[in-house]
Amino acid sequence: GLIILMTVLIIALTGNKGNDKSSSSFSGSNGANYQDYLEVPQTPTAPTGAYEIVDHQSLDDLKSSVAIYKHKKSGMEIVTMIPSDPYHDATFGINFRTPTEQDDGVQYVVGKSILAGSVNYPVKDPFNQLKRGSLQTYSDSWTERDRTSFVMSSRNLADFRNNLMVTIDAIFNPLFVDGKYKWIYRQEGWRLESPDNVHLLING
Repeated sequence: GLIILMTVLIIALTGNKGNDKSSSSFSGSNGANYQDYLEVPQTPTAPTGAYEIVDHQSLDDLKSSVAIYKHKKSGMEIVTMIPSDPYHDATFGINFRTPTEQDDGVQYVVGKSILAGSVNYPVKDPFNQLKRGSLQTYSDSWTERDRTSFVMSSRNLADFRNNLMVTIDAIFNPLFVDGKYKWIYRQEGWRLESPDNVHLLING
């Protein structure tokens, strides 16, 4: 953006001086013409043979290409959205159906326990550790009535991949499922209540 701004200022100050080039000649730092940002990207093929493409669509209003892939072995569906502007935040989100049969907060406790360390990142709170030195623009998780979601994003591709590895490991290799770390679940699964605003009771 700074390069484009400087180009505009130079042309304005020099009055084009006989060089009558149209605005279509402007290009970004990556060599892309501004028209490239107005064209919908091509739909990519399946990343590996383990996936098959289910559907794809071009969204002209958003200048983006959307595709749905299916993991052949597990049946997991993956939705990708590729914008024409390469400077958009790279965003990853994973959602699990977590319907509840009773109002005991188990889904919320599990979601919090997942964020308390994983096999490859065995620290107390890897996500807060990341925030101290990461370039991420967003990171959060939440539990709703019927699903649990984990989302993160970054504008730096290397940083995005690093955050992605930590997130994936936390979700699929959490420490709390190991008997040695059962204290993690117990730690997240209780709370203090005061029914009479005088006495504290442990509930969980």
